[in-house]
Amino acid sequence: MQEPQSLCMAPCRCAYCGVAAFGHHMLEDLFGIIACEAHEEDAARDICAWMHRNGQVRLLTAKKLDGVKPFFDALPATFSIRRTSGAIDPGWHLPTGYGEVWARLRCVAGSWVIPVEKMEANGDKWSRTVTLASFLEQEVAVAGITVEVVAAATAVLDAGVYKADWEAAMASGVAQAASASASASAETNSAGTPLMVPMVVHGVSCRVIDHDGEVADMANAGKLPAGFELAAASFT
Repeated sequence: MQEPQSLCMAPCRCAYCGVAAFGHHMLEDLFGIIACEAHEEDAARDICAWMHRNGQVRLLTAKKLDGVKPFFDALPATFSIRRTSGAIDPGWHLPTGYGEVWARLRCVAGSWVIPVEKMEANGDKWSRTVTLASFLEQEVAVAGITVEVVAAATAVLDAGVYKADWEAAMASGVAQAASASASASAETNSAGTPLMVPMVVHGVSCRVIDHDGEVADMANAGKLPAGFELAAASFT
């Protein structure tokens, strides 16, 4: 799995194979993954996997989900929210235009929040997040948003909108690691070079040379097994 990163001044190379590439899969402006045509699907998957791990869902995706769509269908074009001060403030709305593309719902302290914005008469723009459940409060209640609607939306989001992408990314990573490990072991053994086995010896994280090509039992960490010797240059 590749992690999204800042693309500001980043070289135009595929994050997966290193070839020249110009495809961008982004979470937000200048933050994402560069991928060649052969790895476009991997990049799209890893972006979603990253959101799953970090408890996020794209607003545009959430609006279309069964179980979540009724919540957004009931939300009017503008609505009131409760400010941190406790004051009721009208005139807020969901992100629109370019901002809607990057907007994401987030799970914060176990509650799902949505991004909202407000434009003042003088041109000032305010942004913040509010919980789904906040629209059940009497002072800011919205017709059509009920306890059942909020519960249904929360259940879908909690289940993991991008769970399949996360599992696929993890499976791909395990497969790649196993393949790389097998290849490295095969090359090492065929060359007759001792394997370097990571261990903890006397409380020190290090690597050990295994002359017989078999991995040391980690349960023996703390003492040097027979037939092994320390590789001092490989201490970490």
